[in-house]
Amino acid sequence: MNNLKIHDIKNLSEVGDWSFYIFLILLICLLVIIIFLTYLIVNKIKNKKINTQKLTLEKLKEVNTNQSKNAAYEITKYLHLLKKNELQTQLANELILDLENYKYKKVTSGFNHITTTRLKKFMESL
Repeated sequence: MNNLKIHDIKNLSEVGDWSFYIFLILLICLLVIIIFLTYLIVNKIKNKKINTQKLTLEKLKEVNTNQSKNAAYEITKYLHLLKKNELQTQLANELILDLENYKYKKVTSGFNHITTTRLKKFMESL
């Protein structure tokens, strides 16, 4: 039995190894995806929506009441931008009616006591 020759077996053939290159391509794609997601998250955190209600309230607090004509226009503008409940709407309407006395005039005096107290009441109701 030792003399048996087998003619069907061939020599080993060389097989190309692409696994390292495939691994590198997958690694680079994963890295690009992670960088892109990080960019989106950082961008979203930086560009958070500014709360317009708070911004309007801050601007309303910063209005210079010494210049009554300009202050009347600014207060009216900001009152319309604020979201209000029924009480605040009523106070805002009363305040707007008081502020009409200071608009559309060339020269105006300072706010009277009633207007300043209504403005303070409205600001406290917020």
